[in-house]
Amino acid sequence: MKTRIAFAVFALAIAAVAAPMVQNHPTAGGSVTVTNTQPNSVWAPVAVLFAFDAPVTGTISIDRSSLGASFQLASISVTAARHVTWIADTDFAFQNGDALSVTCPAATGTVQIIRKGIP
Repeated sequence: MKTRIAFAVFALAIAAVAAPMVQNHPTAGGSVTVTNTQPNSVWAPVAVLFAFDAPVTGTISIDRSSLGASFQLASISVTAARHVTWIADTDFAFQNGDALSVTCPAATGTVQIIRKGIP
C-alpha cells in the first residue's frame, strides 16, 4: 500500500511539472509582463497566442528580462491581423526574477501565455 501511495505522489509530481501553465491577460495598454517569482521554479514559454477584437496593424514584440538586461525573443509584424501565434523554438529558461514581456499594438483583445515547468 505504501508503495502505491508513493508511486501516486510521484506520478502527480511528474504530471505537475509536465503540465503546461496557461494565463490569459487583456491587451489593453499594449503590454503584458509575467515574472517568475518562485525561488525554486524554472519555466519556459511554449507559446504566446493573441486574439484581437478588431484587426490590428503594427509590431508585436516578445522579450525576456534577466539580470537587468532585456533580450528580444521575437518581433512579429502584422497587418490587419486578428489572431497571431508565436511558438518558442527552444526552451528559454526563466528563473526567479526573470520576466517575459509582450508588447502589441494597443487594441482590445487577449494574450494567452502558455508555459511549462523545466526540471
